[in-house]
Amino acid sequence: MIITGDDVPEKRADESWKEKAKREKEKLADDANARAQEALDRQLPSASFLGLVEDFTMRAMFALGQIREPGTQEVYLDLEGAKYVIDLLDVLEQKTKGNLDANEAQALHTVLHNLRLTFVQVSRMAASAVAAEMERNPAASGKPGAKPDAPAAGPGPQKPGPKIIY
Repeated sequence: MIITGDDVPEKRADESWKEKAKREKEKLADDANARAQEALDRQLPSASFLGLVEDFTMRAMFALGQIREPGTQEVYLDLEGAKYVIDLLDVLEQKTKGNLDANEAQALHTVLHNLRLTFVQVSRMAASAVAAEMERNPAASGKPGAKPDAPAAGPGPQKPGPKIIY
């Protein structure tokens, strides 16, 4: 069969796929812009003295059980770790005396004061919790002749207390 120019079928371009591709390309560009904006939003702030104080403060608050473990929501007490961080902040205050602006000096002084108060309160609470546990469970004290743990009376399992590190 011979096809002449008049017999050639007319080409029909399906414009819908072009429109669809264009929309997908725009969507990808929008997603890339959104990810780039998120990355900019997540950037760390510029280094500063107050940022350093804030970092140490967060570490101390975590060690004092004032901030829960992300994900597990457990509370940890690390009194030695908290004392160490508070001592570091004290050294920082002593070594920078006279070199800070009024805002930085006041912020450091206030943070140290509040951390020391929190440390004393948490230490007292932890000591009384340990004493109460030893009264309730003499075997935990390690004393010779102490009776072994008896099953706890009461309905069902009890929620464990904070994990304490001395």
